[in-house]
Amino acid sequence: MKKANLTGTLVCFVACIIFLSSGDIFREKPIALIWFIRQNTLFFTGTLAWCLMTLTMCLSLRSSWLNKMLGGLDKAWRLHKWAGICAIVFSFAHWLDEKLPQLFVAFGWLTHPGKIVDINLTPVQENWLHVGLLAGECAMFIMIAMVCVSLSKRVPYHLFHLVHRLFPVFYLAIAFHVFTALFKSYWWETPAAYLLILITIPGVFVAFISLLKLNGNKSKHQATVKSIVNHPGQITEVILEMEHPIDYCPGQFAFLTFAHSKESHPFTIASYVKEKNTLRFAIKNLGDYTSTLASSIQIGQSALVEGPWGKFDFTLPCSRQVWIAGGIGITPFIAQLEYLNQHGASPVSVDLWYCISRSEDAWYVDKLTSLCAQASVTLHLLDAHKGERLQSHYLTDKIANKGDTHFWFCGPQSFAKALSKGLYENGIASQNFHYDRFCMR
Repeated sequence: MKKANLTGTLVCFVACIIFLSSGDIFREKPIALIWFIRQNTLFFTGTLAWCLMTLTMCLSLRSSWLNKMLGGLDKAWRLHKWAGICAIVFSFAHWLDEKLPQLFVAFGWLTHPGKIVDINLTPVQENWLHVGLLAGECAMFIMIAMVCVSLSKRVPYHLFHLVHRLFPVFYLAIAFHVFTALFKSYWWETPAAYLLILITIPGVFVAFISLLKLNGNKSKHQATVKSIVNHPGQITEVILEMEHPIDYCPGQFAFLTFAHSKESHPFTIASYVKEKNTLRFAIKNLGDYTSTLASSIQIGQSALVEGPWGKFDFTLPCSRQVWIAGGIGITPFIAQLEYLNQHGASPVSVDLWYCISRSEDAWYVDKLTSLCAQASVTLHLLDAHKGERLQSHYLTDKIANKGDTHFWFCGPQSFAKALSKGLYENGIASQNFHYDRFCMR
């Protein structure tokens, strides 16, 4: 997360540089201090909101090099989410800074200073300015509503997906507002306006890419459904035969789009057999889309695979590894166990803790026991129905060198947060705890 946080901070720093390069804050104005502050706050919040909105737009591209720079697609998702939220917050602050003083003047609480900027606009510029203001205001309120819809987990995924498809349209509307609003400023006489153009170009490019549905296009592969097997615990195992070979590492995931639906959903890859060029997925019924998946797909049906994505890297240098899985979160660890059995046992000591909450989840246990024995991995099984709960100190009590031990987790987000906190309290550095933040909202 350090790379993602650094990127967000860097974008805010760039926004500050752009604002300062306009020279507005240094320019003497014969107006009251409160109006001087209001004018500068208006442009600063607008610049910051626009830079964060452009970052949000660019992160939606699912670019391989950008995800690699941020440490994985899950980190890019998280930054995309929070940059978007912050952009909306600053956009609303920008709108309030514009409207509240006007309201105070109307009530007689403030005296309007008159013309703040000595710039004469042409009739065309006046028209564009008013259209831009209307477009920006409407787009902002619609985007606030869309963000609320996106963050609500009660909203079905297909509506969440549809809402995201509309964001580029409103991004372009706000881009029009940004540059027409500068007509009534001195920014076009300074580097600030041209720095804004440089910032905006990639955002507009990605917006059109998104509207054309070309996000992640270089990582998309055609496939055919080869096998469908239903297992206990409402788990459907799907094997896809790929049209072309892919580069895959154990623990990665991919977006799947089946012929019966235009929606793409992320699922962890259970295994990839290079010789047969087949991908295997173990998909648990978690409601919504997955509840009807088993009855909707058929053998021979076409599928689109985007990926693989993810940085669940088991090759980090350390003296000991501890893997923790909750429920269907066992999938990436099974993939790594199968990889170890094909390429040789792990060079370091490995413990696998598998936590199940229902007896149906234990259908993996026999296979796990065999795979762990072959790979020389120590298996620990905890069944919540028997009162067996994982405590953080179970994982650390017998570890001599905590600084050189790394932990990998896959499972529910609430479990991840509690586990991360517990490990930290037991002397494990946060950078030694790894998990894909597999949460899209």
